Amino acid sequence: MTRVLLTGATGVLGSELLGSLRRRRGVEVVAVSRRGAPDDGVLRWRMGAEPPPDELPRRFDAVVHAAATTRWNQDPEEAWAGNVQSTEAVLELVGDDTHLVHVSTAFAIGLRGDTSSARLSDYRNSYEWSKAAAERLVTGHSRCTVVRPPLIIGRRTDGHIARFSGLYTFARACVTGLAPAMVGEPKGTVEMVPVDDVADAVLAALDAGPAADPAGPVVLGTGAAALTTEDLVQASFTAINGWRARHGASRLAPPPIISAERWDRFFLPFARTTLTGRQLRVIELLSEFVPYVSMAEAPEPTVLLHPVHDALALSLSFWADANSRAASAEPRPWAA
Repeated sequence: MTRVLLTGATGVLGSELLGSLRRRRGVEVVAVSRRGAPDDGVLRWRMGAEPPPDELPRRFDAVVHAAATTRWNQDPEEAWAGNVQSTEAVLELVGDDTHLVHVSTAFAIGLRGDTSSARLSDYRNSYEWSKAAAERLVTGHSRCTVVRPPLIIGRRTDGHIARFSGLYTFARACVTGLAPAMVGEPKGTVEMVPVDDVADAVLAALDAGPAADPAGPVVLGTGAAALTTEDLVQASFTAINGWRARHGASRLAPPPIISAERWDRFFLPFARTTLTGRQLRVIELLSEFVPYVSMAEAPEPTVLLHPVHDALALSLSFWADANSRAASAEPRPWAA
């Protein structure tokens, strides 16, 4: 029997991995997350903030560390606690013979193109900075495989995802009239992959075991088939309008795409004097998304995945089914 510790088991990726691991014969899965889920057999453990629970075993054949605090706008102290101190706590359970599969992010290379810098200014946000620091920790373990996914959307098969954030926040803001524009570069590269593809890659790394001569992180992406920002907006609204047509709602016009420079210089000053407090809070939240729809090039993948157009459509239909009131509403004018 192979004993595997899975962290972050109630998160977007963790919940996908938990189901797959539990279906495997000869695998004992021990699952933990920050809040736990007793009804689903997931232990509560605030890694880095408290000792491991007494019922947690202390020996594992493999550890899949999928836990992370993924918000892009968190302060540095929160990011460090959620992504670095938690990793330190997990490493205490990693023995010399334990295979550690560490889930990072394709954007951990920040603005310099590698994870070596400890300076926050070398990264787009505190999330990237803290994930780079966590990578520097785990690569000291000789039996470690790092997997770096980019932005994650719903399953390729049915669009299902455990939690709505990122892309889904923008979708909600657009259909409810809270986002006046997509701020980004129209030809920017937006690298995103389905959650089941990420889970498959993590499990493939687990099955392969630690490489005798590691070739570096496993970077996931679609490469030349990655969406542009224009593609993303058009495909998203095609999917949303298809759902709205099936539910008797009117068609929505896609928002304009405005570069960050033009937005900051010309539109944002006007918005601050015109929009409601709620609209301004949404704009502030969406500003964290801007770097990821403004990239000239995405990180180069080492594992090339299939294009995501169909998965994107399924993902947004799944979101709309789960949020039918918002998805079918007639949007309010964005200017107050």
